[in-house]
Amino acid sequence: QVTKIVFGDLLVPEVLLAAVMKFIYYMRITELKFESCTFLGNASWFHMDRLILPVSSLRFHNVTSASLTDRDKDFAHLSGWLETLQNLTVTQSQVTYIPCSIGKVFRTLRYLDVSENHLQDQSMRPSFCQGAFPQLQVLKLHRNNLSSFHTMCEMLHQLEKLVHLDLSQNGLLAIPPSSCQWQPSLRILNLSTTGLDHITLPL
Repeated sequence: QVTKIVFGDLLVPEVLLAAVMKFIYYMRITELKFESCTFLGNASWFHMDRLILPVSSLRFHNVTSASLTDRDKDFAHLSGWLETLQNLTVTQSQVTYIPCSIGKVFRTLRYLDVSENHLQDQSMRPSFCQGAFPQLQVLKLHRNNLSSFHTMCEMLHQLEKLVHLDLSQNGLLAIPPSSCQWQPSLRILNLSTTGLDHITLPL
C-alpha cells in the first residue's frame, strides 16, 4: 500500500538508483523524493526503454549530481516514463540551466518548481526553448538570479498553457519598456520582493 518513498541524507551511486527505479516499476509508488542526497557516477538506463513507472511526482531538494549536459541518451531511455510525469521539483540544487532536449522530454508536465537555484537570464532561452514543457501550467522560479522582467516575458512566452508564475525574490528590472505580451492563460503572477517600482506593461 506504500505510495511515497523519501530518500534522505544519502550517497546514492547512480547504478544503484537505476536498479531501484526498475524495481519501482512493479510497485504502486506515485511520489519519489530525494532530499540532501549526492548522486555518484553515471549508470546505463537502457533497461528502462519503454517502461512507464507509476510515479507521477518527482522531487529533489538539496541534491548534487553529475551535469545534465550530454546526457540526452540517458533521458531518451527514460522518456517512456518522463513523458507521463505530472510534477517535478528541483530546489536548492545549484541548477544553472535545463538542456533544451531534456525539457522537450517532459511532454505532459503540469508543475515545475526550480526555486532557489542559479538560473540566470541567459540560461532561460535553452531551458525554456520552443517545444519544452508544452503542457506546463505552474512554474516557480522563486529566488534565482533573474534580473529582467522583459526577458522573462520573452523567454516564457512559448508556455501557452501557463496559469501560475512565481518570479518572487529575484532582483528584477522593468527597463527597457516591454511590448511583450504575457500569455492570456496567466492568472497568478507573483512578483513579491523583486524590487520593481513600476510595470510599464498592462497585465
